[in-house]
Amino acid sequence: MTRRRLTTDALPTLSSRQGTSSSRGRKASAAEAGRVSPGAAAVAALAGEVGRGLILSSRKPKAESSSAGPTRRPLRQVSKEAPPRPREPRSPAAHLDAAGVVGLPGAAVANAAAAESTADDKLEESREQANSVLRTKAVSAAGLDQVTAFCSCAFEAEAPELCAEAVCLFGVALSKATPAGIRSASAASASAMVTSLLRHPQEACRKAALAEAHRHLDVLKLLQAVCQGIGGKDCSRRWQAASNLLQAVRLLIARPESLERLRAGDGLKLIVEAWKQGGHVPEVAQECCALTLQLAPQHARAVAAAGAGDCAVSSWQRSCAYDASLRGILVQGFAEVAMLCLPHFNEKPQVLPRLASDSLRAVMTFAPVGCVVSLLKAILKLAADAKSAPELSALGVPELALGVISDDRLGSEPALRRLAAEAFVRPVSQSLAATSTVSNAGGKQQQQQNSSRLSCAPTLVLKESALPSAKVAW
Repeated sequence: MTRRRLTTDALPTLSSRQGTSSSRGRKASAAEAGRVSPGAAAVAALAGEVGRGLILSSRKPKAESSSAGPTRRPLRQVSKEAPPRPREPRSPAAHLDAAGVVGLPGAAVANAAAAESTADDKLEESREQANSVLRTKAVSAAGLDQVTAFCSCAFEAEAPELCAEAVCLFGVALSKATPAGIRSASAASASAMVTSLLRHPQEACRKAALAEAHRHLDVLKLLQAVCQGIGGKDCSRRWQAASNLLQAVRLLIARPESLERLRAGDGLKLIVEAWKQGGHVPEVAQECCALTLQLAPQHARAVAAAGAGDCAVSSWQRSCAYDASLRGILVQGFAEVAMLCLPHFNEKPQVLPRLASDSLRAVMTFAPVGCVVSLLKAILKLAADAKSAPELSALGVPELALGVISDDRLGSEPALRRLAAEAFVRPVSQSLAATSTVSNAGGKQQQQQNSSRLSCAPTLVLKESALPSAKVAW
Protein backbone atom coordinates (compact mmCIF):
# COMPACT_ATOMS: atom_id res chain seq x y z
CA MET A 1 0.00 0.00 0.00
CA THR A 2 2.77 2.47 0.85
CA ARG A 3 4.80 1.64 -2.24
CA ARG A 4 1.89 2.14 -4.55
CA ARG A 5 1.06 5.50 -3.00
CA LEU A 6 4.61 6.78 -3.30
CA THR A 7 4.87 5.70 -6.97
CA THR A 8 1.64 7.35 -8.01
CA ASP A 9 2.62 10.52 -6.16
CA ALA A 10 5.92 10.71 -7.99
CA LEU A 11 4.43 10.37 -11.50
CA PRO A 12 2.55 13.68 -11.58
CA THR A 13 5.68 15.42 -10.43
CA LEU A 14 7.64 13.99 -13.36
CA SER A 15 4.91 14.90 -15.85
CA SER A 16 4.82 18.42 -14.46
CA ARG A 17 8.61 18.77 -14.91
CA GLN A 18 8.41 17.39 -18.48
CA GLY A 19 5.68 19.75 -19.37
CA THR A 20 2.61 18.85 -21.55
CA SER A 21 1.30 20.65 -24.49
CA SER A 22 -1.93 22.60 -24.61
CA SER A 23 -5.38 21.26 -25.34
CA ARG A 24 -4.25 20.39 -28.77
CA GLY A 25 -1.56 18.20 -27.39
CA ARG A 26 -3.90 16.00 -25.31
CA LYS A 27 -4.75 13.90 -28.30
CA ALA A 28 -1.11 13.77 -29.32
CA SER A 29 -0.09 12.68 -25.90
CA ALA A 30 -2.69 9.97 -26.00
CA ALA A 31 -1.17 8.82 -29.24
CA GLU A 32 2.33 9.04 -27.95
CA ALA A 33 1.52 7.38 -24.58
CA GLY A 34 3.23 4.23 -25.68
CA ARG A 35 6.56 6.04 -26.22
CA VAL A 36 8.62 7.42 -23.22
CA SER A 37 11.75 9.52 -23.54
CA PRO A 38 15.04 8.19 -22.02
CA GLY A 39 15.22 11.06 -19.47
CA ALA A 40 11.72 10.32 -18.19
CA ALA A 41 12.57 6.65 -17.79
CA ALA A 42 15.66 7.50 -15.75
CA VAL A 43 13.66 9.82 -13.50
CA ALA A 44 11.01 7.15 -13.00
CA ALA A 45 13.66 4.59 -12.07
CA LEU A 46 15.19 6.99 -9.57
CA ALA A 47 11.77 7.63 -8.00
CA GLY A 48 11.26 3.88 -7.59
CA GLU A 49 14.60 3.43 -5.81
CA VAL A 50 13.75 6.31 -3.46
CA GLY A 51 10.40 4.72 -2.71
CA ARG A 52 12.03 1.37 -1.90
CA GLY A 53 14.53 3.14 0.40
CA LEU A 54 11.73 4.82 2.30
CA ILE A 55 9.95 1.54 2.72
CA LEU A 56 13.07 -0.20 4.05
CA SER A 57 13.87 2.65 6.42
CA SER A 58 10.39 2.45 7.90
CA ARG A 59 11.00 -1.24 8.70
CA LYS A 60 14.16 -0.57 10.75
CA PRO A 61 14.07 -0.89 14.61
CA LYS A 62 12.95 2.05 16.65
CA ALA A 63 16.35 2.46 18.26
CA GLU A 64 17.96 3.22 14.89
CA SER A 65 15.16 5.54 13.80
CA SER A 66 15.39 7.46 17.07
CA SER A 67 19.07 8.13 16.42
CA ALA A 68 18.19 10.31 13.47
CA GLY A 69 16.52 12.81 15.79
CA PRO A 70 13.66 13.22 18.25
CA THR A 71 10.21 12.48 16.88
CA ARG A 72 7.03 14.02 18.15
CA ARG A 73 4.45 11.50 19.16
CA PRO A 74 0.79 12.34 18.80
CA LEU A 75 -1.11 12.84 22.05
CA ARG A 76 -3.69 10.29 22.93
CA GLN A 77 -7.11 11.55 23.70
CA VAL A 78 -8.40 10.33 27.03
CA SER A 79 -12.02 9.54 27.07
CA LYS A 80 -14.12 11.13 29.78
CA GLU A 81 -15.97 7.89 30.19
CA ALA A 82 -12.80 6.05 31.35
CA PRO A 83 -13.54 3.73 34.31
CA PRO A 84 -12.23 5.02 37.69
CA ARG A 85 -9.14 3.32 39.13
CA PRO A 86 -9.67 1.18 42.24
CA ARG A 87 -8.45 2.94 45.42
CA GLU A 88 -5.71 1.12 47.30
CA PRO A 89 -6.11 0.53 51.05
CA ARG A 90 -4.43 3.15 53.20
CA SER A 91 -1.08 2.02 54.62
CA PRO A 92 0.11 2.69 58.19
CA ALA A 93 2.51 5.26 56.76
CA ALA A 94 -0.43 7.28 55.49
CA HIS A 95 -2.02 7.25 58.94
CA LEU A 96 1.25 8.41 60.47
CA ASP A 97 1.56 11.12 57.81
CA ALA A 98 -1.89 12.32 58.72
CA ALA A 99 -0.92 12.32 62.40
CA GLY A 100 2.19 14.37 61.72
CA VAL A 101 4.90 11.70 61.36
CA VAL A 102 6.15 12.36 57.85
CA GLY A 103 8.97 10.72 55.98
CA LEU A 104 8.97 7.25 57.54
CA PRO A 105 9.06 4.38 55.08
CA GLY A 106 6.38 1.77 55.29
CA ALA A 107 8.73 -0.99 56.40
CA ALA A 108 10.13 1.10 59.24
CA VAL A 109 6.63 1.98 60.44
CA ALA A 110 5.60 -1.64 60.34
CA ASN A 111 8.70 -2.65 62.29
CA ALA A 112 8.09 0.07 64.87
CA ALA A 113 4.49 -1.00 65.32
CA ALA A 114 5.54 -4.62 65.69
CA ALA A 115 8.23 -3.68 68.22
CA GLU A 116 5.74 -1.62 70.20
CA SER A 117 3.24 -4.45 70.33
CA THR A 118 6.01 -6.85 71.37
CA ALA A 119 7.12 -4.48 74.14
CA ASP A 120 3.53 -4.19 75.40
CA ASP A 121 3.14 -7.95 75.44
CA LYS A 122 6.44 -8.35 77.24
CA LEU A 123 5.44 -5.73 79.80
CA GLU A 124 2.12 -7.41 80.52
CA GLU A 125 3.76 -10.81 80.80
CA SER A 126 6.45 -9.55 83.18
CA ARG A 127 3.81 -7.76 85.25
CA GLU A 128 1.79 -10.93 85.65
CA GLN A 129 4.86 -12.91 86.63
CA ALA A 130 5.98 -10.23 89.08
CA ASN A 131 2.56 -9.97 90.67
CA SER A 132 2.74 -13.67 91.41
CA VAL A 133 5.52 -12.79 93.87
CA LEU A 134 2.99 -10.98 96.04
CA ARG A 135 1.04 -14.22 96.52
CA THR A 136 3.99 -16.29 97.72
CA LYS A 137 5.26 -16.59 101.27
CA ALA A 138 8.96 -16.86 100.38
CA VAL A 139 10.69 -15.38 97.35
CA SER A 140 13.53 -17.32 95.78
CA ALA A 141 16.05 -16.34 93.11
CA ALA A 142 13.49 -17.05 90.37
CA GLY A 143 11.04 -14.57 91.89
CA LEU A 144 13.77 -11.93 92.08
CA ASP A 145 14.47 -12.55 88.39
CA GLN A 146 10.84 -11.78 87.60
CA VAL A 147 11.04 -8.57 89.64
CA THR A 148 14.22 -7.61 87.78
CA ALA A 149 12.53 -8.14 84.41
CA PHE A 150 9.57 -5.96 85.39
CA CYS A 151 11.89 -3.22 86.71
CA SER A 152 13.77 -3.28 83.41
CA CYS A 153 10.54 -2.94 81.41
CA ALA A 154 9.38 -0.08 83.63
CA PHE A 155 12.70 1.72 83.24
CA GLU A 156 12.54 1.44 79.44
CA ALA A 157 8.88 2.46 79.26
CA GLU A 158 9.62 5.75 81.09
CA ALA A 159 6.20 5.73 82.71
CA PRO A 160 6.00 7.11 86.28
CA GLU A 161 3.25 4.73 87.39
CA LEU A 162 5.21 1.71 86.15
CA CYS A 163 8.37 2.89 87.94
CA ALA A 164 6.46 3.30 91.19
CA GLU A 165 4.90 -0.15 90.80
CA ALA A 166 8.30 -1.73 90.17
CA VAL A 167 9.78 -0.18 93.32
CA CYS A 168 6.83 -1.44 95.35
CA LEU A 169 7.30 -4.98 93.99
CA PHE A 170 10.99 -4.91 94.88
CA GLY A 171 10.22 -3.88 98.44
CA VAL A 172 7.75 -6.74 98.86
CA ALA A 173 10.14 -9.24 97.25
CA LEU A 174 13.07 -8.18 99.45
CA SER A 175 11.01 -8.49 102.61
CA LYS A 176 10.02 -12.07 101.64
CA ALA A 177 13.35 -13.13 100.13
CA THR A 178 15.05 -16.21 101.52
CA PRO A 179 18.70 -16.07 102.64
CA ALA A 180 19.70 -18.09 99.57
CA GLY A 181 17.77 -15.67 97.35
CA ILE A 182 19.51 -12.66 98.89
CA ARG A 183 22.93 -14.22 98.28
CA SER A 184 22.09 -14.98 94.64
CA ALA A 185 23.01 -13.10 91.50
CA SER A 186 19.33 -12.33 90.93
CA ALA A 187 19.27 -10.15 94.07
CA ALA A 188 22.27 -8.21 92.78
CA SER A 189 20.50 -7.57 89.46
CA ALA A 190 17.31 -6.49 91.21
CA SER A 191 19.20 -4.07 93.48
CA ALA A 192 20.93 -2.56 90.45
CA MET A 193 17.62 -2.02 88.65
CA VAL A 194 15.95 -0.44 91.70
CA THR A 195 18.86 1.96 92.17
CA SER A 196 18.55 2.87 88.48
CA LEU A 197 14.85 3.61 88.99
CA LEU A 198 15.63 5.84 91.98
CA ARG A 199 18.12 7.72 89.77
CA HIS A 200 15.98 7.69 86.61
CA PRO A 201 16.97 10.33 84.04
CA GLN A 202 13.33 11.39 83.66
CA GLU A 203 12.35 13.66 86.53
CA ALA A 204 8.75 12.46 86.71
CA CYS A 205 9.81 8.81 86.90
CA ARG A 206 12.47 9.59 89.48
CA LYS A 207 10.05 11.47 91.74
CA ALA A 208 7.42 8.72 91.48
CA ALA A 209 9.98 6.02 92.29
CA LEU A 210 11.34 7.93 95.31
CA ALA A 211 7.85 8.63 96.65
CA GLU A 212 6.97 4.93 96.40
CA ALA A 213 10.30 3.93 97.93
CA HIS A 214 9.62 6.06 101.02
CA ARG A 215 6.40 4.13 101.52
CA HIS A 216 7.44 0.56 100.70
CA LEU A 217 11.23 0.29 101.13
CA ASP A 218 12.59 -0.35 104.62
CA VAL A 219 16.07 1.08 105.12
CA LEU A 220 16.81 -1.46 107.83
CA LYS A 221 15.96 -4.33 105.46
CA LEU A 222 18.31 -2.89 102.86
CA LEU A 223 21.17 -2.65 105.36
CA GLN A 224 20.49 -6.16 106.61
CA ALA A 225 20.67 -7.45 103.05
CA VAL A 226 24.07 -5.77 102.68
CA CYS A 227 25.37 -7.38 105.87
CA GLN A 228 23.98 -10.78 104.83
CA GLY A 229 26.16 -10.76 101.73
CA ILE A 230 23.87 -9.78 98.86
CA GLY A 231 25.17 -10.98 95.53
CA GLY A 232 26.86 -14.17 96.70
CA LYS A 233 30.49 -15.22 96.78
CA ASP A 234 31.59 -13.33 93.68
CA CYS A 235 33.44 -10.36 95.16
CA SER A 236 32.86 -7.88 92.35
CA ARG A 237 29.15 -8.67 92.15
CA ARG A 238 28.70 -8.63 95.91
CA TRP A 239 30.34 -5.28 96.55
CA GLN A 240 28.66 -3.70 93.56
CA ALA A 241 25.28 -4.82 94.87
CA ALA A 242 26.19 -3.58 98.36
CA SER A 243 27.17 -0.20 96.94
CA ASN A 244 23.84 0.01 95.07
CA LEU A 245 21.79 -0.69 98.19
CA LEU A 246 23.84 1.78 100.25
CA GLN A 247 23.16 4.44 97.62
CA ALA A 248 19.44 3.66 97.90
CA VAL A 249 19.63 4.02 101.69
CA ARG A 250 21.40 7.36 101.36
CA LEU A 251 18.67 8.60 99.03
CA LEU A 252 15.94 7.44 101.39
CA ILE A 253 17.29 8.97 104.61
CA ALA A 254 17.18 12.40 103.02
CA ARG A 255 13.78 12.61 104.68
CA PRO A 256 13.89 13.25 108.44
CA GLU A 257 11.40 10.47 109.28
CA SER A 258 13.52 7.86 107.50
CA LEU A 259 16.65 9.16 109.26
CA GLU A 260 15.01 8.91 112.68
CA ARG A 261 13.78 5.41 111.90
CA LEU A 262 17.34 4.41 111.02
CA ARG A 263 18.64 5.84 114.29
CA ALA A 264 15.90 4.22 116.35
CA GLY A 265 16.36 0.85 114.64
CA ASP A 266 20.06 0.62 115.52
CA GLY A 267 21.01 1.29 111.93
CA LEU A 268 24.37 2.77 112.90
CA LYS A 269 25.66 -0.65 113.91
CA LEU A 270 24.56 -2.09 110.57
CA ILE A 271 26.38 0.69 108.72
CA VAL A 272 29.57 0.12 110.71
CA GLU A 273 29.29 -3.62 110.14
CA ALA A 274 28.98 -3.07 106.39
CA TRP A 275 31.96 -0.69 106.58
CA LYS A 276 34.06 -3.31 108.36
CA GLN A 277 33.17 -5.94 105.75
CA GLY A 278 33.76 -3.82 102.64
CA GLY A 279 36.07 -1.06 103.82
CA HIS A 280 38.69 -2.16 101.30
CA VAL A 281 36.32 -1.25 98.43
CA PRO A 282 36.36 2.51 97.75
CA GLU A 283 32.70 2.72 96.75
CA VAL A 284 31.46 0.87 99.82
CA ALA A 285 33.71 2.88 102.15
CA GLN A 286 32.51 6.12 100.59
CA GLU A 287 28.82 5.26 101.02
CA CYS A 288 29.30 4.08 104.62
CA CYS A 289 31.25 7.23 105.45
CA ALA A 290 28.50 9.43 103.96
CA LEU A 291 25.81 7.57 105.93
CA THR A 292 27.83 7.93 109.14
CA LEU A 293 28.18 11.67 108.65
CA GLN A 294 24.42 11.95 108.13
CA LEU A 295 23.81 10.16 111.42
CA ALA A 296 26.62 11.92 113.31
CA PRO A 297 25.23 15.37 114.26
CA GLN A 298 24.64 15.45 118.04
CA HIS A 299 25.54 11.74 118.22
CA ALA A 300 29.33 11.84 118.06
CA ARG A 301 29.79 9.70 121.15
CA ALA A 302 27.48 7.00 119.79
CA VAL A 303 29.29 7.06 116.46
CA ALA A 304 32.64 6.62 118.17
CA ALA A 305 31.28 3.86 120.43
CA ALA A 306 29.97 1.97 117.38
CA GLY A 307 33.48 1.85 115.92
CA ALA A 308 33.10 4.33 113.06
CA GLY A 309 36.26 6.18 114.06
CA ASP A 310 38.42 3.06 113.79
CA CYS A 311 36.89 2.24 110.40
CA ALA A 312 37.61 5.78 109.21
CA VAL A 313 41.26 5.62 110.28
CA SER A 314 41.67 2.20 108.63
CA SER A 315 40.12 3.37 105.35
CA TRP A 316 42.18 6.56 105.51
CA GLN A 317 45.35 4.49 105.64
CA ARG A 318 44.23 2.59 102.52
CA SER A 319 43.39 5.76 100.60
CA CYS A 320 46.93 6.12 99.27
CA ALA A 321 46.24 3.16 96.97
CA TYR A 322 43.01 4.62 95.57
CA ASP A 323 42.67 6.34 92.25
CA ALA A 324 43.42 10.06 92.20
CA SER A 325 39.89 10.89 91.00
CA LEU A 326 38.39 9.32 94.15
CA ARG A 327 41.12 10.08 96.65
CA GLY A 328 40.14 13.68 97.36
CA ILE A 329 36.48 12.92 98.20
CA LEU A 330 37.34 9.81 100.18
CA VAL A 331 40.06 11.51 102.22
CA GLN A 332 37.72 14.37 103.05
CA GLY A 333 35.06 12.00 104.43
CA PHE A 334 37.53 9.89 106.40
CA ALA A 335 39.15 12.95 107.94
CA GLU A 336 35.79 14.38 109.01
CA VAL A 337 34.68 11.13 110.67
CA ALA A 338 38.05 10.68 112.40
CA MET A 339 38.06 14.23 113.78
CA LEU A 340 34.45 13.82 114.89
CA CYS A 341 35.42 10.79 116.96
CA LEU A 342 38.77 12.18 118.15
CA PRO A 343 37.58 13.46 121.58
CA HIS A 344 35.90 10.09 122.29
CA PHE A 345 38.78 7.75 121.45
CA ASN A 346 39.94 5.65 124.37
CA GLU A 347 43.46 6.04 123.03
CA LYS A 348 44.20 8.52 120.29
CA PRO A 349 45.71 6.87 117.19
CA GLN A 350 49.35 7.88 116.87
CA VAL A 351 49.15 7.74 113.07
CA LEU A 352 46.73 10.66 112.68
CA PRO A 353 49.31 13.51 112.41
CA ARG A 354 51.24 11.67 109.72
CA LEU A 355 48.02 10.79 107.84
CA ALA A 356 46.86 14.42 107.85
CA SER A 357 50.17 15.85 106.67
CA ASP A 358 50.80 13.19 104.00
CA SER A 359 47.25 13.49 102.65
CA LEU A 360 47.51 17.27 102.40
CA ARG A 361 50.82 16.98 100.58
CA ALA A 362 49.39 14.39 98.15
CA VAL A 363 46.07 16.00 97.22
CA MET A 364 46.90 19.71 97.48
CA THR A 365 47.49 20.14 93.75
CA PHE A 366 44.30 18.52 92.39
CA ALA A 367 41.83 17.98 95.24
CA PRO A 368 38.73 20.16 95.58
CA VAL A 369 38.75 23.07 98.00
CA GLY A 370 36.50 21.22 100.45
CA CYS A 371 39.03 18.43 100.85
CA VAL A 372 41.87 20.87 101.61
CA VAL A 373 39.65 22.69 104.12
CA SER A 374 38.84 19.42 105.92
CA LEU A 375 42.52 18.46 106.13
CA LEU A 376 43.51 21.89 107.47
CA LYS A 377 40.80 21.67 110.12
CA ALA A 378 42.07 18.22 111.08
CA ILE A 379 45.62 19.59 111.44
CA LEU A 380 44.38 22.46 113.59
CA LYS A 381 42.49 20.05 115.82
CA LEU A 382 45.52 17.82 116.16
CA ALA A 383 47.81 20.80 116.81
CA ALA A 384 45.69 21.79 119.80
CA ASP A 385 47.33 18.90 121.64
CA ALA A 386 50.74 19.87 122.97
CA LYS A 387 52.08 16.36 122.35
CA SER A 388 51.13 16.36 118.62
CA ALA A 389 52.32 19.89 117.82
CA PRO A 390 56.05 19.12 117.76
CA GLU A 391 55.38 16.10 115.51
CA LEU A 392 53.36 18.23 113.11
CA SER A 393 56.15 20.78 112.97
CA ALA A 394 58.65 18.01 112.24
CA LEU A 395 56.41 16.64 109.47
CA GLY A 396 56.56 19.96 107.62
CA VAL A 397 53.07 21.28 108.26
CA PRO A 398 54.18 24.96 108.33
CA GLU A 399 55.73 24.57 104.87
CA LEU A 400 52.54 22.92 103.59
CA ALA A 401 50.47 25.81 104.96
CA LEU A 402 52.70 28.29 103.16
CA GLY A 403 52.30 26.22 99.97
CA VAL A 404 48.51 26.47 100.26
CA ILE A 405 48.72 30.25 100.67
CA SER A 406 51.05 30.69 97.69
CA ASP A 407 49.01 28.42 95.39
CA ASP A 408 47.12 30.31 92.69
CA ARG A 409 44.00 28.13 92.90
CA LEU A 410 43.78 27.70 96.66
CA GLY A 411 45.18 31.08 97.70
CA SER A 412 42.31 32.93 96.09
CA GLU A 413 39.89 31.65 98.78
CA PRO A 414 39.89 33.99 101.82
CA ALA A 415 38.61 31.36 104.26
CA LEU A 416 41.20 28.89 103.06
CA ARG A 417 44.00 31.42 103.43
CA ARG A 418 42.92 32.09 107.01
CA LEU A 419 42.91 28.38 107.85
CA ALA A 420 46.32 27.93 106.25
CA ALA A 421 47.74 30.86 108.21
CA GLU A 422 46.38 29.41 111.43
CA ALA A 423 47.80 25.99 110.52
CA PHE A 424 51.17 27.65 110.02
CA VAL A 425 51.13 29.44 113.38
CA ARG A 426 49.53 26.93 115.74
CA PRO A 427 52.06 24.06 115.62
CA VAL A 428 54.94 26.50 116.07
CA SER A 429 53.25 28.32 118.91
CA GLN A 430 52.30 25.08 120.63
CA SER A 431 55.89 23.82 120.30
CA LEU A 432 57.25 27.05 121.76
CA ALA A 433 54.70 26.95 124.53
CA ALA A 434 55.67 23.37 125.37
CA THR A 435 59.35 24.30 125.37
CA SER A 436 58.73 27.31 127.56
CA THR A 437 56.63 25.22 129.88
CA VAL A 438 59.43 22.73 130.29
CA SER A 439 61.97 25.49 130.90
CA ASN A 440 59.63 27.22 133.29
CA ALA A 441 59.10 24.00 135.14
CA GLY A 442 62.86 23.55 135.44
CA GLY A 443 63.28 27.14 136.56
CA LYS A 444 60.56 26.80 139.14
CA GLN A 445 62.17 23.65 140.47
CA GLN A 446 65.53 25.42 140.71
CA GLN A 447 63.89 28.40 142.34
CA GLN A 448 62.19 26.17 144.87
CA GLN A 449 65.48 24.54 145.69
CA ASN A 450 67.15 27.92 146.14
CA SER A 451 64.33 29.19 148.26
CA SER A 452 64.53 26.13 150.47
CA ARG A 453 68.21 26.75 151.00
CA LEU A 454 67.60 30.38 151.82
CA SER A 455 64.87 29.51 154.25
CA CYS A 456 67.23 27.19 156.08
CA ALA A 457 70.10 29.74 156.20
CA PRO A 458 68.34 32.48 158.23
CA THR A 459 67.36 30.04 160.91
CA LEU A 460 70.95 29.04 161.31
CA VAL A 461 72.02 32.70 161.43
CA LEU A 462 69.42 33.46 164.01
CA LYS A 463 70.52 30.62 166.12
CA GLU A 464 74.11 31.66 165.88
CA SER A 465 73.23 35.27 166.64
CA ALA A 466 71.16 34.21 169.53
CA LEU A 467 74.01 32.54 171.23
CA PRO A 468 76.11 35.66 171.79
CA SER A 469 73.09 37.55 173.02
CA ALA A 470 72.45 34.76 175.43
CA LYS A 471 76.00 34.91 176.55
CA VAL A 472 75.72 38.60 176.93
CA ALA A 473 72.51 38.18 178.84
CA TRP A 474 74.00 35.54 180.95
